[in-house]
Amino acid sequence: MNDARPRILIVEDEPDTQSNLMDILDMFGFEPLAVGSGEKALAHPNLASVDVVLLDRKLPDCMAEELLPRLRLAVPDAGVIIATAYGNLDSTIGALRHGASDYLIKPVNPDALRASIDRCLERKRLELARRHSESAFRNLVESAGSVILIVRHDRSIAYLNPYGEQFTGRSSESVMSRDCLQTFLGHEDTRPFETLFRRISRGKPVPEFEIEVMCDQKQRHWLMCNARPLDDYHGEPAILIIGQNVTARREAERQLLQAERLAAIGKAMTGLAHESRNALQRSQASLDMLASELAENDFAMKLIERIQTAQDDLHRLYEDVREYARPIHVDPKPANLDELLQLAWDELVVKRQGRKTSLLIKVDTDCTECSVETFLIRQVFRNILDNSLAACDDPVEIDARFLDETLNGRPALAILIRDNGPGLPAESRHHVFDEVFTTKTHGTGLGLAIVHRLITVHDGTIELDPEVPSGFALKIVLPRQPDLPEITQI
Repeated sequence: MNDARPRILIVEDEPDTQSNLMDILDMFGFEPLAVGSGEKALAHPNLASVDVVLLDRKLPDCMAEELLPRLRLAVPDAGVIIATAYGNLDSTIGALRHGASDYLIKPVNPDALRASIDRCLERKRLELARRHSESAFRNLVESAGSVILIVRHDRSIAYLNPYGEQFTGRSSESVMSRDCLQTFLGHEDTRPFETLFRRISRGKPVPEFEIEVMCDQKQRHWLMCNARPLDDYHGEPAILIIGQNVTARREAERQLLQAERLAAIGKAMTGLAHESRNALQRSQASLDMLASELAENDFAMKLIERIQTAQDDLHRLYEDVREYARPIHVDPKPANLDELLQLAWDELVVKRQGRKTSLLIKVDTDCTECSVETFLIRQVFRNILDNSLAACDDPVEIDARFLDETLNGRPALAILIRDNGPGLPAESRHHVFDEVFTTKTHGTGLGLAIVHRLITVHDGTIELDPEVPSGFALKIVLPRQPDLPEITQI
């Protein structure tokens, strides 16, 4: 409304009535304006600032019912009071249907006029306050760094704020009216959340519950939510859910737990490695002597060979743990990586004996040379190839491809390694480089964690190749010249 006196536009063609109404309105503290026809009312220069229109039903150029729709378009927030000397039920209903706020019979009673204008002004004040409140609420929820979801009692989605769109990777339009549990929980058991919805529908808020949300691209993230009933959202009861993204916190907790596990393992291995190394050396010495004594006994030699294999496996397990714990020193020198891969394959000849295995190396670049610590990169290849030999049934087929790549704007070499094994289940793919993660029934679970660490210290990257639908496939990218000091230790 106006900062000064409320403006009342009188649309009345009878001069005496017009003058009388102006005096009454002025006495009540309003600012009266007057015109004598519908067209003059629409053309009035101050029409946009009018708070209430006092409209004679029968004007020289139109009837009030004809003028009302045009007035509503011109001043949608103004109240309209119809005044007429010929009141009947049909005309009253018609005027109200076309947007009139009230209906008065001439001669107009001053007190009734004052009361009618006050009601119009109060309705306008409340409407403006409602709009301001809705605008403030919308600005708040649309700028909030939380997921804000409004759901009907039938679980259909009625609103998703912009942060929620960003978090879920889904547009508001694409999820509108869909079942929120089926949309965001996927195949998960929805029964606990169905119970939660029933509780909120009965008017009971539910504070602080965690939920894993299925986002676009099949990614899963975690929300810490609070839910409460809304008495009215666009004319219907609803449920307001506010969720804070706690995915990073949960990942930090997981990593902390993993670090605690590793610390415990490291502490135990300090003493165990010392004692076991001495025991392994004594066992190896005895095994060598026994092999010398029984060299002519084929059956005994086969048993000794099996014992030696078990001894080597045990030694490898201890070495995995020791290698992961020790500092890494990098002294990069130029080397051809396809040759290092072939050398690592040759070093696994014992593990390939008696099996059908093949390694196919394809070079799609003019140069496979990078500056690397050759021993460490050979260890990377050996661990990857060893994993494939353990995971694949015969015939084992491993393909490796070398091609040009860029990494952070620098020339790089990509190595794609794929086997024909069963690959990894979807839930394991995000943890493949985690410490102590393994799908084997034996081993430390440090093999690929060590590989990841060795590639990282060379300023490179390693990931599961997303373009390979089956088997186990890795993509390694190493800069041609790593951005490292000549000797690096981590």
